[in-house]
Amino acid sequence: MVELVVELDELLWFVCSVACACWVICFARRKPAPVERPIRIWMDGAFDMMHHGHVNAFRQGRALGTHLVVGVNDDESISQCKGPPVMGDRERVTAVQSCRFVDEVVPGVPYVMDDEYLSYVVRKYRIDYVVHGDDA
Repeated sequence: MVELVVELDELLWFVCSVACACWVICFARRKPAPVERPIRIWMDGAFDMMHHGHVNAFRQGRALGTHLVVGVNDDESISQCKGPPVMGDRERVTAVQSCRFVDEVVPGVPYVMDDEYLSYVVRKYRIDYVVHGDDA
């Protein structure tokens, strides 16, 4: 009679009681998990003067799925909405690309995305969820 089943890594461990009232520990290989489609997360922002808060946002975003796609706002749209960025487009894109939690970077994303652009992003990059922080 199986009393307890514990799943560790690739093995299922069973604690079984047998007729002689002894406990026997045995294991069996688990069937490989079915290959599931990756869950793609979208996050965008200016990411000027990259810092630990940005990296933490990437970490949290990546934890929501299996693939994090980050859009980096372009200089022109940042300047119109927040004032000129300290770092240029190329520097900000490079900083975001260097983060281990980021799987893909999309440069030149507008600071304000309308419904049409967001729909385009979701279709083109096969996005499942869009996440966004705030500047507060």
